[in-house]
Amino acid sequence: MTRMNQRILVFLGVCLCLTEIMSSDAAAQGSSLTQAGNYPDHIMIQPKYSTGKKRIRCRIIDYTGVVVTVHLMEGDTRKTYATSEVTRVETPQSAQHRKGLTLLDAGEIPQAEEQLLEAYRLDPREWVQREILAHLVRAALQRGDYVTAATRMEKIFSSDEHTQHLELLPAVWTTKVLTPSQIRNGAELLVSDSGIAQLVGASILLEQPGFEETAKTALLTVQTSGHRRLQPLAEAQLWRLEFANNEFPVYTIDKWKRHIERLPTELRGGPYFLLARAYQFKLLRDDAALTYLRIPVLYDHDRLLAAEASLAAADVLRSGGRNQESLTIYRELVARYQGTEAARKADAILKSIAE
Repeated sequence: MTRMNQRILVFLGVCLCLTEIMSSDAAAQGSSLTQAGNYPDHIMIQPKYSTGKKRIRCRIIDYTGVVVTVHLMEGDTRKTYATSEVTRVETPQSAQHRKGLTLLDAGEIPQAEEQLLEAYRLDPREWVQREILAHLVRAALQRGDYVTAATRMEKIFSSDEHTQHLELLPAVWTTKVLTPSQIRNGAELLVSDSGIAQLVGASILLEQPGFEETAKTALLTVQTSGHRRLQPLAEAQLWRLEFANNEFPVYTIDKWKRHIERLPTELRGGPYFLLARAYQFKLLRDDAALTYLRIPVLYDHDRLLAAEASLAAADVLRSGGRNQESLTIYRELVARYQGTEAARKADAILKSIAE
């Protein structure tokens, strides 16, 4: 077995292990949240530089990407803790909230959105509304509706610009054939005052004939704006213009890689797709395949991007004669991302090989 074969098989094994671990963790967390009952809430704190954890009985007043503010049930005092120290949150959820999450996990997206929208309307707690909106962003991404996802993401960001959910920002990182409706929606986002809307709108239209310069201008505006968390994503979006030049000197790829490594881990999915594309252009198939495969393993909240990355990884391996590894990924893609265009293409390839 070649070294590349070993690397791919090990990586695929890690994929399966991570998927199982994340699924079991999500199930455990969902159970704790739904069984919390009525008030009070509970949070689990692990202070920095400490291995010990403390479970605190409280009423959560606010929970942002920076701090959680609570009203302690013991002592009747208000206190704040760094969000980075919070390892677990237990809080009551409405029946609609619980049902919406169950449906979302089951892939019943329209029904999940209906329940979650009702839960959002019913729950008066702003911090819980943000959590519900994050699930609604995820639902919109599941069905490829980047415009609705952007609108929901903007509500989260306007309420908490330090949100922990920025990894859900629904930017487009692949080249797409757009419908007239998608073009109109992207154009509407471009002229918004919102940095998130501009970033998403530009990502939709950046490679659309007639919109390249407008989209580029919007990305440059975001890149120089005061939204520091959006700036590196806008810069990475501009990399897509480099593919039109058909040139990727080594220093460009190295620069992109360093940029990604400086990003918060949760924001690396889309930029990794572009880095893999650059490796593929330079016929660095091993690096391209492994970089593409990072996305379905670690950043699969954007279902369409994860499916496209899986397809690209399999195609790269197949083009290099690594047929067995590519077949494994095609099969996994068909099973995991049913209903996507990438899954349909993978299924067609598998059928053509079987003939």
